Amino acid sequence: MTHQRPTTHTATLRALGQSVAVTIPQAVAVSAGLHAGDKVNFEIEAGRLVMAKATRRKYTLGDLLAMQGNKPLQIDSQWDAMPDVGREVAP
Repeated sequence: MTHQRPTTHTATLRALGQSVAVTIPQAVAVSAGLHAGDKVNFEIEAGRLVMAKATRRKYTLGDLLAMQGNKPLQIDSQWDAMPDVGREVAP
């Protein structure tokens, strides 16, 4: 079995306002499934900067109810008084 060494890409950090910016080579972005406008998370692991595409957690109804605990559900009394803005009214 042949083990290929990962391709290494180099980029230069640049000052951008109160931050530091790096340009990700297109080949790296494609390999990581990243696109312009994606949100990413940064972590430091064993002295290395790790960047990964941010994911949004999907909650189940059970998760949401568990977060509510034994507190009574808050009901927004103004919700039903809001004017119709689209096609949400049943015929």
